[in-house]
Amino acid sequence: MMAKDHSHLQATWLGSSLTVPVRNGKLELGIWQQIFHLECDIKPRQRKVIVTVYGE
Repeated sequence: MMAKDHSHLQATWLGSSLTVPVRNGKLELGIWQQIFHLECDIKPRQRKVIVTVYGE
């Protein structure tokens, strides 16, 4: 039996974007916070990470 691809459902639950404040050139994350990429697709694909910076 072939595995089912639930990547669209997982992406809906987890979201596909993130907003993080930056101060003095560093990410403003909490002590126990981190950023990681979770691959939910069962097929290999190329991915792009797009970073947009707003402000001064």
